[in-house]
Amino acid sequence: MPKSKITSNLVTNKLRGVRISLFFMGSDEFARVILERLQSDSLFEILGVVVPPDAPVGRRAVLTPCPVKQFGLNVGLSIFEDPESLKGREMDFLVVASYGRILKRPILELPRYVALNVHPSLLPLYRGASPIQSALLNGEVVSGVTIMQMISRMDAGPIYAFSEVAIRTDHNAENLRTEMARCGAELLAQTIPGIFEGSIESKNQNENQATYCTKMDRLSGEIDWNHDSAIEVERKWKAYFAWPGIYTTFKGKRLKLLSGHSGGGDENGQAGKVMRLSEGSIGIQTRKGILILKEVQMEGKSPISVQEFVRGQPDFIGSILT
Repeated sequence: MPKSKITSNLVTNKLRGVRISLFFMGSDEFARVILERLQSDSLFEILGVVVPPDAPVGRRAVLTPCPVKQFGLNVGLSIFEDPESLKGREMDFLVVASYGRILKRPILELPRYVALNVHPSLLPLYRGASPIQSALLNGEVVSGVTIMQMISRMDAGPIYAFSEVAIRTDHNAENLRTEMARCGAELLAQTIPGIFEGSIESKNQNENQATYCTKMDRLSGEIDWNHDSAIEVERKWKAYFAWPGIYTTFKGKRLKLLSGHSGGGDENGQAGKVMRLSEGSIGIQTRKGILILKEVQMEGKSPISVQEFVRGQPDFIGSILT
């Protein structure tokens, strides 16, 4: 079973009839799940949410509100787009999850109690913006969620609570993030009352154990067949599932590798060579092991099975991918 820890005794019944006020900052679906959990609990009074400005989405660049803003509008919460708007406002807590902006010290000092962040890793491991992807890239079997005090240094504040989440073989960045959001939402809902009544204390992070996230950009998903093993490519599949995806080059065009898995095979074959395997599947030789393909997408085309792709591109078999 996943382990969790709140650094206190159990929260008591002293909070009966009390409402804890807070402002919430966030943007994506991870943050929306957490906000929805707090909004559903009568113990918490959500004074408002701070979100980034609407962003262009799709080929037509339609300005679209983030999931947190959309939820806030649906339930009638006050919406702000500038953290400075909170100055002069009273609150017990400030809660931040996937907000994506650095907050200045005066903002962090606004709440009567503390500014809290919900971070999807077991701090001090994987500080930074992509802890879930980094854990998948490194083949971790356990990660988790941490509730920490926000300070001026990134993800370095004292820890109030954490909960472990086992990483299964079917996890990718999308479904693991959803699971961590639910875990973090429940952990936060338990932690805030304890801080409020003084039964939960924080513990400083061990700086000697701190690690940092892998930086991600649009090129992170490019496969280097001479460098990456089949297992490493499979990990990239999982880590970059939603964005940016993984890809290689065929006939001078980008070929997205949408699904598949690592397999055994000759470690001495030519890296990047596409082959038809004995059981009829299509594989690519990596630095170590063979990657079994299931679904691909050629640049400018729709996703199709690799078998269908080979029927239209028979010279794919035997080609050397770069």
